[in-house]
Amino acid sequence: FSSGVGLLALIWVMVSLAFLGWLYPVVAWGVLALFLAFGGLPLWRFLRQNAPGAAGWLAEIRWPIRILLIVGLFYALGYLVSGLPPSLDGDSLHGYLLLPREYARQHLLVVVDYAYGYYYPQNAQLLGALGFLLQGEALAVTLVSFAMGILSGMVVYAIGRTYFGKEAGLIGAVVFYGMFAVGFINGGAKVDLTWAFFDLLGIFAFSRWFFGKERLRRWLALAGLFVGAGLAVKYSSFYTIVALGMALLVGSAWRRRTTVKELLTNILAFSAPISLGALWMVRTYLLTGNPVYPMFNSLILGNSAGEIGANQYDNYLLFPRILWDMSMSWIAGGMGKPVGPILLGTIPLLLLFRAVNWRVKWILLFALITGSVWFLGVQRPRHILSTLALLSAVSGYAIVLLLQYRRPLGLTLVVLVIAALGMNWVIWARNSLPVPDSIAYAAGMETREQFLDAQLGEYFWYPDNDIRYYIRDKLPLDARLVGVPSSGAAYYIDRPIYGRLLRTGVSTQETLCDLKAHDISYMWVNFDIMDHINALNPTEKQPAYWPQDAEFRLAYLPELYSNGRQSIYQVRYPDALDCSNVQLRTWYP
Repeated sequence: FSSGVGLLALIWVMVSLAFLGWLYPVVAWGVLALFLAFGGLPLWRFLRQNAPGAAGWLAEIRWPIRILLIVGLFYALGYLVSGLPPSLDGDSLHGYLLLPREYARQHLLVVVDYAYGYYYPQNAQLLGALGFLLQGEALAVTLVSFAMGILSGMVVYAIGRTYFGKEAGLIGAVVFYGMFAVGFINGGAKVDLTWAFFDLLGIFAFSRWFFGKERLRRWLALAGLFVGAGLAVKYSSFYTIVALGMALLVGSAWRRRTTVKELLTNILAFSAPISLGALWMVRTYLLTGNPVYPMFNSLILGNSAGEIGANQYDNYLLFPRILWDMSMSWIAGGMGKPVGPILLGTIPLLLLFRAVNWRVKWILLFALITGSVWFLGVQRPRHILSTLALLSAVSGYAIVLLLQYRRPLGLTLVVLVIAALGMNWVIWARNSLPVPDSIAYAAGMETREQFLDAQLGEYFWYPDNDIRYYIRDKLPLDARLVGVPSSGAAYYIDRPIYGRLLRTGVSTQETLCDLKAHDISYMWVNFDIMDHINALNPTEKQPAYWPQDAEFRLAYLPELYSNGRQSIYQVRYPDALDCSNVQLRTWYP
């Protein structure tokens, strides 16, 4: 809770600096020094007081769980190392790194309308901006992903220790930390772990009120504060707010039979702090006309442009199936990373015991409510990380019960858990751990440019090095490009680049007017990506995109540079182009 309050205070400081235009390195170092001045001495006293008990704490843990703890340390080391080299994660390059870098460069919370997610709450991005101000890209990634992953695991441990015992908390933390979905986020600058940390703290604080005997309202206020902070990172906190709101009504009106006045006071204590996080929705409304963009665009804006796509399943009868798919395979069109079979394989074993901790049923009910609401949204595991974290603590509790009362089965289960986590680590490491170039970069033996020269060319969806150098060295600093499509090119191209597909279904006049309205002067075309998209839709008419049309290129796109499959064009607008009657479309990254 102290770490959460401190980080929240740091974020509020960064938000204030961002709106004032004071995002400068000297200010960032001053803020860091101020926090160290206030917190350094108490932290030192805390460590001195508790360090002697560390050996005894470890001695009390049984050896199977010590092995699990070692596995968790392997994960932590791997996640840390994977964040040191320049990121190649698409979403990070297209938004989660691009936005904080631009804030740090321009010293202000500017609107970077060509970046993915510029319309979302920006709490986590401002933590990334702090990283850029203090050191640069590597620190920005580790602040947002690695540090928040460690802290999220610590909250899982704290919840498990508080309600089920220390060993259950440790197992739950390792199970959560070892999910492929968590490992995937650690490789880039995605904000999901920052959201999970604050959301989990909010749930933990609420549980102290809900499960406690005294029902102190300060826990409700603290819960609202943290859940609001999670909402200021990612809209997935809406799932939590729905579930906790229902629990608030149950806990007040049914379990305690409170008066109407007390019920309203409880609601106010919980909801008022949430409004602090909801302030970002005002900015989102001013930018897009929809306070929760891109959700409910068709309802609020009257069009579905940019709206979240269809789900994997839309029938609640298939809910058990998605639990299986989420545990064993990729979901949400292949974009939702699996969480592994441990939760599905351990939690049902609680049915073997009669006297199970009464809090388990409330946690499972919470998971059912958040999962039901999540089912209506984008069905990716990283959107319910906090729920998965709670289930990990329950899983740890189930394993501890088996070790205590059915030891042979418990030991077998621990071996299977270690095997599952080990296999998952190997699969993750094969895709994510540094290659020789990454190690050379981290060790200072290669420059950033040398690393990118070796790595970018291996991914056909990124600009190759010749294109990158041409744009950097030949095009004006104020050049504005459209990428067909962009695929995160803006971060390493270092010019504003808007990702569009420019389909031939839109007329030539409308296409050119759209480009002109956005002051587009150049175009980067990646024909490999267009061929890849065409192969996925073989029935679509060809050419599907204007840059593929030879007549369009001849008339409006004089070629400046080409290496075969990627080209740079200048956009030439005809003098007779009339856009007076053209209905321009809003561009959404």
